[in-house]
Amino acid sequence: MVNMAGGVMENAGMCLDRFGLPYIPGSAVKGCARRAAIQSLIERRDAGASAAELGELLARIALVFGWGEGEWKVELNDSRRLKSDFVYAIGTELWTQVSLAAQQQLPKTDHFAGGVSFLPAHPVDVFAKELPLDIPPLGKLELDVLTSHHQKYYGRKESPGRTLVMPVALDIEDPIPVIFPAVAAGHVFKFQVLPLRGSSSALTAARQWLAEGLAIFGLGAKTAAGYGWFDTSDEVNSCVSIALKLAAIERQNNIERDAREKAEQEARENAIKAKQQEEKILGSLTPEAQEDFKIAKLSDDQFRDKLNKFSKLTEQEEKKAIIRALRLEPGAPGSRRAFWDGIKNAGKKTTAMVEAIRAFSYTMFPGKTGKMP
Repeated sequence: MVNMAGGVMENAGMCLDRFGLPYIPGSAVKGCARRAAIQSLIERRDAGASAAELGELLARIALVFGWGEGEWKVELNDSRRLKSDFVYAIGTELWTQVSLAAQQQLPKTDHFAGGVSFLPAHPVDVFAKELPLDIPPLGKLELDVLTSHHQKYYGRKESPGRTLVMPVALDIEDPIPVIFPAVAAGHVFKFQVLPLRGSSSALTAARQWLAEGLAIFGLGAKTAAGYGWFDTSDEVNSCVSIALKLAAIERQNNIERDAREKAEQEARENAIKAKQQEEKILGSLTPEAQEDFKIAKLSDDQFRDKLNKFSKLTEQEEKKAIIRALRLEPGAPGSRRAFWDGIKNAGKKTTAMVEAIRAFSYTMFPGKTGKMP
């Protein structure tokens, strides 16, 4: 639940990108990490850390998140609370000593933008069918209900006599459901932090504070009601890493499948076109030329099969076309002379086939012209 207070109606009070997917602004991510960092400073103070130790930690926090001039001043706001998170975490009693120790390790400037960039967090598409992760479809939103039972009490409206209309919250009002959208539980968000300036230790600290903030404090609105909590454990991250790899494999398989289906479809279309073209050509030929065309289109294996079955072929025109192909001079269109030269001298293995071909050739051509080459 992010941006519920500042969202516009078009986004339904949520942060949605140009594609309609929910995302978490970098400012919210940075705020979550900073909250965890300030909490670590408070815990170190309560544990009795020395001023030097607190100063070193404060300097690391300042280098990661940056600071303004007001961060180093002990000032109160209108509610009589300290304005600076730094002062709040250290306490006024130790502030002077700790702040001096920290500033000795920092650049001499009143303003610093911070050494780490917190990028917006976006959900990632994870297919975890074989993993112990219940992940919804990417970008799925759900409707939740917030019901106000005590409008008059919370409204604190007063009657003309300046008496509260409902001074005590009684369960006697009809509830009015308030419906709002929420990002479906189980989404995997990718949080990215990048170094801008400073050492790698600042980036390591930023990652740690962000993980702690997401897991301990949550992020966004209604965290007290269970929204905005993240599991940043190594176990879950390991599962997600595996799931992302599986997702990449599945996407690649889908790409290859689509390419294969496209190639098969093109092959079918080409076969249909070739068939139509063949029928068009055959329609313009004489019956004898049609048979010659069919024999010419046979592959070597198909033609060899025809020869093996020559004596059993029943179509006389087909057998004649085979003889013509065998008799053609090598290099002529449709010539199969190489087959004849190979089988006529192959010995006993092809004797029956050779005799059948010779005999049929004599029936086609009179006299000596019927002799096979």
